[in-house]
Amino acid sequence: MAVLFISEKYVKDNSYIDNNVDDKLLTPLIILSQDKHILPITGTSLWNDIITQVVSGTVSSDYQDLLNNYLQKATL
Repeated sequence: MAVLFISEKYVKDNSYIDNNVDDKLLTPLIILSQDKHILPITGTSLWNDIITQVVSGTVSSDYQDLLNNYLQKATL
């Protein structure tokens, strides 16, 4: 299972994507965006650290700031 930096709701709330679009259509696009655009910028080490913290539910304040202010917007 892939870890998403943004939810389908986030996409619908912050873009022109209509609420009627099925979440099943958005999820693969979110994964593609993360893999194609975010991973090369962050690098594997930082990427793995962020993923580990997101999965464990204990995201440090620095990583939370990075996610909220940069990675989520870039993924969108």
